[in-house]
Amino acid sequence: MLNGTHANRFLELLQAASPKASERIRKLATLEPGWDGYGGEPPTEQAIETTARLLIAVYSLTHGKLDSPFIAPSPDGGLDLEWELDSGTELMLVIPPTGTEVRYLLDKTTSSGDTLESEGILAEDGALNALVSQLTC
Repeated sequence: MLNGTHANRFLELLQAASPKASERIRKLATLEPGWDGYGGEPPTEQAIETTARLLIAVYSLTHGKLDSPFIAPSPDGGLDLEWELDSGTELMLVIPPTGTEVRYLLDKTTSSGDTLESEGILAEDGALNALVSQLTC
């Protein structure tokens, strides 16, 4: 399905940084329409390409020190990425089928046990860097 596409090229680059993430995305790319029993769409090439690009950026920013996220399909043809750290910090990225307007939700547990939540759209180049720094500090 992905042979010769931009998405496949980015998955090949991701393979070097995270074979586990690359293989998971490739597996999800083979989902058939209706995979969830309710008419769920398989991930689009745009969602796959954006996901691979984001993960390559994350691995580059963290020098590979951040484990692969949990990667799940969404019924609309997008992909969801979730990192849960032992510190209680969680980051979720929601990649829509268009691959644009990636949403994020960050939950960070403070030293006093409170949870700080932030959410939005990854619109600026520095936004991913700022989110990733929350996971690695």
